[in-house]
Amino acid sequence: MYGHFCGEPSGSDPYDNGLAIHLNIGTKSHYNAGLGGRYTSKVYRAAGFKVITFTREIRFLAEVFNGDPFSFQDEFPAVQAGFRWYKTPDVQLDVVWRGSRIGIGEGHKVWDNNIQIGLRVLFDVLK
Repeated sequence: MYGHFCGEPSGSDPYDNGLAIHLNIGTKSHYNAGLGGRYTSKVYRAAGFKVITFTREIRFLAEVFNGDPFSFQDEFPAVQAGFRWYKTPDVQLDVVWRGSRIGIGEGHKVWDNNIQIGLRVLFDVLK
């Protein structure tokens, strides 16, 4: 079965799907090195998807998760959504809006919002 994705047969990229869904589960941990030291962990979970938009090279992606995995204090919900442009199967550019709850202030939830631009380069070192 052949299709075209950036000029290559469809079988060359295992991630070339019309819709991809992912679920993540793990832990995020924090160590306080103060008096007595204290190590705490909590469950980290996420769910997201990526779908083809008006062209195969541009995908819409979205994810909901319980706070930044690298920031122990962040809580549920945190979200991100944006677009990924596949220049090639190994080089992609992301533009994503991200919002995460960082606490409660003056009777309402306080959110941290930002826009991220990322370059994703995949290396096939096992060939």
